[in-house]
Order: sequence, then C-alpha cells, then structure tokens
Amino acid sequence: MNDLVITLIGAVVGAVISFLLPVMWRAIQNREHLDLLGAWKSAYTYEDTGEHVVEDVKITRLGSRINIKSTKNPIGDFYEATVTHSAGELSGHWRSNQGQAKGNVILAVGANGAVLYGYFSGVRETGERVFGPWIFGRTEENLKTGAQLLRTQTLPLRE
Repeated sequence: MNDLVITLIGAVVGAVISFLLPVMWRAIQNREHLDLLGAWKSAYTYEDTGEHVVEDVKITRLGSRINIKSTKNPIGDFYEATVTHSAGELSGHWRSNQGQAKGNVILAVGANGAVLYGYFSGVRETGERVFGPWIFGRTEENLKTGAQLLRTQTLPLRE
C-alpha cells in the first residue's frame, strides 16, 4: 500500500513539474524584455480599404507570454495578439475582437527596443487570406524608423 501511495505522489509531482517547467522557462525568457511593455503606436494597411491606419496599442504580460491589444483605433479595427519572444523576434497569433478574423504575426525587435517591425497573415471572416506589413513604435517618429527597417532589412522576392 505504501508503495502505491509513493508511486501516485511521484506521478502527481512529475506531472506538475512537467507542466510548470515550460511556463517558468518562457517567463524567464520574457522577463528580460519587460522594456517592451507599455504604450505603443502601431501602423498597418487595412485590407478592405487600403487605408493606412495608425493606432494606439498597449503591450502587457500575459502569464509567460506578451499581449498586444489595440486601445484606440480610428477605424474601429480592434484586435489582440499573444506572442512569445525568442532570438530577437516576437511571434504568435492575433485575433479580431469584432469577428472571426485571426492569424499569425512575426515581428523583429529593433536594436534600440523602440521599434517592432514585421508581418501579419491570416484569414478574414469571408475566408479570404490577408498578408501585410505591421510596424510598432514608441512614438510616431519610431514608426517611420520601423517602416525604413522593414524596407531595408527584409528581402525582396527576386525573379
């Protein structure tokens, strides 16, 4: 009977550790990037109209991940993204707060930490695929820097 109790306790402890270890590891990795948290500007092209949108977003911690949430969007295109940080990049998923649109995001962290630049992809409510550039900056001037980095640091398709 004692062996059974010890075996069960060992199995429970092992299961708890195997669950908590990856969560703790991600938290340690993301802890060094707390300087990304706070208020940011974001810029992207709204696919429906081709309109250039500049909005306010807030970046916070969400457990061991990083949460990006639009807070003031001039066209009402509100969303949330949940990303992880690895090797100077943020990658994860976004979803619309209004409908079923959702997708993926990958952003490079600029050397100064005041710029994020990259791309989003996904599927609209209609099933149509979307893909486009996405830039974040602490200020509108940082958005200009992000746009320049996106143009110069990404590779164009060569034919």
